[in-house]
Amino acid sequence: MVPVVAFDTLRFSETLVAGGFSVLQAKAVAEAFAEATGQELATKSDVIAIKNDIARLETATKNDIIRLETATKNDIARLEAATKSDTIRLETKIDTVEHRLEVAMKRMELRLIIKMGMMLTGLFTMAGGAAVVAIRIMLH
Repeated sequence: MVPVVAFDTLRFSETLVAGGFSVLQAKAVAEAFAEATGQELATKSDVIAIKNDIARLETATKNDIIRLETATKNDIARLEAATKSDTIRLETKIDTVEHRLEVAMKRMELRLIIKMGMMLTGLFTMAGGAAVVAIRIMLH
């Protein structure tokens, strides 16, 4: 709390009168000044104490900023490492799925080749049978 400094309104108004104010003007200005300041003025030691408080707060704020920067950098490094690890894990899974798909496609390809072969065999068999029938018809 700021200590109270006494404000002498009489002396203040006398100084104003000596400077050319009328007594009524000087009294009014002195009362207005006393009321406006609440008769509490900061002393030199109050100003020094406030400056010291500001310096302490500034130092504390700078330390907080440094601490937060360090924590943020650590968080970023941790997240980058986790992301890299996740990326490697996902790439491995993708490679595994890709391999499985390639194997499945090869199996399907082989099945199609076998089915096509069977269809061609059936077609040739039917064509051969038709040729035999045609030859018999021609011979009769």
